[in-house]
Amino acid sequence: MDTVSSVSRYIMQPDSLDTLQKKKETIVTSVALYKISTVFPFRVFPTVITVDHQKVDISTSVFFGSREINSILIDDIGSVVVDTSPFFATMTIHDRLPTREKITVEYLPKDKALKMRRIIEGLIISHKTNTNLQNQPPSAAAARLESMGKIKPVA
Repeated sequence: MDTVSSVSRYIMQPDSLDTLQKKKETIVTSVALYKISTVFPFRVFPTVITVDHQKVDISTSVFFGSREINSILIDDIGSVVVDTSPFFATMTIHDRLPTREKITVEYLPKDKALKMRRIIEGLIISHKTNTNLQNQPPSAAAARLESMGKIKPVA
């Protein structure tokens, strides 16, 4: 009974303004590290891929004024595959869990798609090694993540 009264007292007490300000300062905002879009003549309604420190968003325009947004957490990404042709690239993001379908985006600019893959791979590595890059400016964090995500040749 004592536990119930302490819980109800906690729930009933509103937070003070100072407490709310402190909570607001600790919230991490989602800043885009890198963004790419499909090439126009081949995709009338563009698809935009945006990556931040926590997730990858794939925003597909289905029709005028309507969008479908898929988000996948960095921790849930199993692999990122980029297939290249002479002019374009196709990016496929595989989930760690086999129950979710892979996400494929076609007609991306080749160099930007390869850079996006390196950044995402760098984010996967940084999450596994608990490397915190959120205090750095987005451009510096993206450059560091890109270097972390480069494929290392096997000796």
